[in-house]
Amino acid sequence: MTPFKSIPPLLCAAMVATPLMAQAQSDSKDAKVIIPEPVATDTWEYKIAPYAWLSGMEGKAGIKGQVVDVDAPLDEILDVLDFAGYLAFEANKGNWGYYADLQYIKLSGSVDGPGGPLIDEIKMGLEQFSMEAGIKYRVFHNEKTSLWLMAGASYTYFYTELETKGVAANYIDGSTDWIDPTIGLSLTHQFNEKWNAHVVGQVGGFGVSSDSTWQVLAGIGYKLNDCWSLVGGYRHEYIDYQDGGFTYDLDIGGPILGATYRF
Repeated sequence: MTPFKSIPPLLCAAMVATPLMAQAQSDSKDAKVIIPEPVATDTWEYKIAPYAWLSGMEGKAGIKGQVVDVDAPLDEILDVLDFAGYLAFEANKGNWGYYADLQYIKLSGSVDGPGGPLIDEIKMGLEQFSMEAGIKYRVFHNEKTSLWLMAGASYTYFYTELETKGVAANYIDGSTDWIDPTIGLSLTHQFNEKWNAHVVGQVGGFGVSSDSTWQVLAGIGYKLNDCWSLVGGYRHEYIDYQDGGFTYDLDIGGPILGATYRF
C-alpha cells in the first residue's frame, strides 16, 4: 500500500490549508484599510437675483416742513425715471441662512406751475438707496415646504430737491438717512421639479426710526436648469418716517420681474 493512501483525508486538507492561511495572513498585514470620508449633509447654497420692481408711489413726502401729496402711478414714474437697480442675495446652510436686498432709484422731472408769472415751472428730483440685511432660521421643513423666521435691519438714504422758476423762484434740497429693525416670515413651496411659490411678510420700525414699516412679497418661480430660474410676482411696501422737516409716508407697490442664479 502506498504511504500517501494511509493519510486521513482531514489531515490532507489541513496540510493544504495551512500554507494558504499563512499567505492570507501575510497579505492582510500588508493591505491598507480604506475608510470612506464622511459625506457632508449640509453645504452652503448661494442665490443672487437681479430684478426689476415696476412700482408706483402714493402718500406724502416733504422736506424742510414743505409736504406735498404724492400720487404717481407706474406710467408716470417711468416718464421721470433716470435709473433704477435692484439686487437680492441669499446664503443658506441647513437651518440657518443670511439675506440681503439692495434698492436704488433716481427720479427727476418738471411740471408746469399753477399759472401766472409767480411760478411758471416746478422741477423736482428724488434719489433713494435702501439696503436690508439679516439672518434667518428654518423652523419647518419637508420635501416641498420650508418656513423661515427672519430678523434684520434696513438702512434708507433719501435725498430730494425742489426748484421753482418764475418771479417767486426758489430752491431747496436736503437729505436724511435712518435704520429700522425688521422681523418677518418667509415661506417657500415646491409644486414640482420646475415650479415653486415664495411668500415674504415683514414688519419693522417700531418707533426706533420709522413709526412703522411693512412689506409683503408674493412670487412664482420657474426653474430653467440647475443654475437659473425666472421669478415674477408682486411687492408692496409701506414706510412712515418723520424727523425734523422730513416726511416720508409712502405706499410703494407693483409687479416684480427677475432671474435667480444659484451656486
